[in-house]
Amino acid sequence: MDSVSNFFTNFWNALTDRFSFFWTSIDFEAHPYYWVDILLLAIIFYYIYVLIKGTRAVPIITGVVILAAVSFLSNQMQLSALSWILGHVMTVLIIAIPVVLRDEFRKALERIGQTKFFRSKQSPEGFKKLITIVTDAARNFSENKIGATMVITRDVNLLEYEQTGEPINAELSFPILLNIFFPNSPLHDGAVIIEGDKIKSASCVLPLAIKETDFKFGTRHKSALGLSEQTDALVVVVSEEKGHISIAKEGEMTLNLSPARLQSLLTEELLPHMKRRQKKADKRNKN
Repeated sequence: MDSVSNFFTNFWNALTDRFSFFWTSIDFEAHPYYWVDILLLAIIFYYIYVLIKGTRAVPIITGVVILAAVSFLSNQMQLSALSWILGHVMTVLIIAIPVVLRDEFRKALERIGQTKFFRSKQSPEGFKKLITIVTDAARNFSENKIGATMVITRDVNLLEYEQTGEPINAELSFPILLNIFFPNSPLHDGAVIIEGDKIKSASCVLPLAIKETDFKFGTRHKSALGLSEQTDALVVVVSEEKGHISIAKEGEMTLNLSPARLQSLLTEELLPHMKRRQKKADKRNKN
């Protein structure tokens, strides 16, 4: 027991000594930008966490970290056989992880690369009009039990998904949404993608959700979740079977909304987003 206690004491002392050496070796007077370096690293690690949150990458990375910790401890305790096995396992994992998580890496890079830094400004009245039309359409679909998926684009470009459907590029309006999702119409299957005051495409195919959920969703809800996992879009879904209204955001689904609650959620999400974007646009115009 004493030997185990001594080992962990020595391990902790060695760890704190290394950290102290690293910290004292930084000369902030000679290199004042160390703070910028540390801040940028913190931002990068936080953004990586945001990108992988809720994906299958989290348990895989957690498992790798645990194996690395066990490998380090086995080396410190001079457990030769275990160290040899874990050393070879870690070598294989370094090669295998990029292959296993290739879809997650691709989606993360897409989210970084597809962000629109320069978008046309839209007035608060435009956003309010969008919210009203989507809410009224969802109410109508719910009352008549018409299945529908309406995607509201924010910063991430959805061109990849727009190209899977039929181009519309029409001004957003209540009658057009009713015509698109009217049962047995040519475009009623799939999703409508809305950007600003335009309906960009209809009958679009969305990616299915990756992570497990507590509910058994149909294809319409799974695809809404899937798109919200990969982009920052808001996806409004109306169930054909029960007429329930739901909204997907950041890989989470809020179920069984009333039209009033849907309107409130869309207002909470879109108006602050519009104000932030307008401030950035005003700042660019001043510069």
